[in-house]
Amino acid sequence: MNDAELLQVQAAQLQRYTVWSLIALLVWMAVEVAFTELSLLASLVVWLVQAIGLLWFLPGLRRGNASSAAWLGYVLMLYFIFAVLSAFAPGLKGQLAMIECLLIVGVFVLTIRFVKAKRATQGGAL
Repeated sequence: MNDAELLQVQAAQLQRYTVWSLIALLVWMAVEVAFTELSLLASLVVWLVQAIGLLWFLPGLRRGNASSAAWLGYVLMLYFIFAVLSAFAPGLKGQLAMIECLLIVGVFVLTIRFVKAKRATQGGAL
């Protein structure tokens, strides 16, 4: 296996990891909303409002589009800010927000690694 094939395999693997980590973050956000004292319909609406920004990038990531992954990295920074602010809340909400911070950092790292690997397969261009 030559270097180009190895880079393509690595990029495809990082793409899968990024998609699955983004799905895990979306599921965690649903779990976090479920611990609020809202009705089922209100919880669903809150989750959709939170998740719409991340769901927007899922089709592009599934196709292996590095530009979608790069933009996802920028959007994740906004989610990270809100998660850090929520982490200062007392009790269970703060603890759940800390886990969300870790998940967001994980998705961000995988996203950036995927973009770097994808650029390497394309000779440095997006």
